[in-house]
Amino acid sequence: MKPFTDGEYIKECLTLFMNNCCPDKKDLAQQLSPSDTTVLRRVESISNDINDQLLERSRNFTSFSIAMDGSKDISDMKQLVIWIRGVDNIFKITEEMFSVSPMYGKASGIDIFDEVQKVLSIASLPVTKLSGVATDGAPSMLGVRSGFKGQLSRWLAANGRDGVIWRHCIIHQEVLCANTLGWEKVMKLIVDAVNFIRAKGINHREFKNVLKELDSKYGDILYFTAVRWLSR
Repeated sequence: MKPFTDGEYIKECLTLFMNNCCPDKKDLAQQLSPSDTTVLRRVESISNDINDQLLERSRNFTSFSIAMDGSKDISDMKQLVIWIRGVDNIFKITEEMFSVSPMYGKASGIDIFDEVQKVLSIASLPVTKLSGVATDGAPSMLGVRSGFKGQLSRWLAANGRDGVIWRHCIIHQEVLCANTLGWEKVMKLIVDAVNFIRAKGINHREFKNVLKELDSKYGDILYFTAVRWLSR
């Protein structure tokens, strides 16, 4: 993060620029007050305005879904991050990070549910408009009794809402897959696929027909390296 005192350095740059490019208006730069406290107030004002705009848009949602993840910061405090994606009656889609909440204690499923419930209440988002939830595979998230999934399902049923679509976050699986496969295995698969397509004329023609049917941006295989690279 950049320190708020950078505002003073920016003032020096502006003053130097004004002195050389428009000396008749150099006094305007001197009137600036970019102290750390002033910059802090401006940052807070901008942050509050952005938050108010997001809350205003969220109140017009006809349907929305949330994605959640918990992670520890540098001080070992677990933070619950909630993303929201919603659509209004003119089909305008909004997708933003909605809240970051510190989780004290064990951060059980009940604690997570209480925090989500509080966030939705502050945003005036009725649970009847919730259509989907994405979480990781932790027991505190997916437990059917004391986990977040169980708590939310019972809350939905109490409010006359049928079940929502649950999705599992695949980021962790992607990381494990990337660490296991390695670059050589991925490139071997690509080379084999390209060689198979170019091995016979009929394969190549059928491949181009498929690209044409799919309205692909490119009508043939792209070559980024010398042809002999494909002979491996």
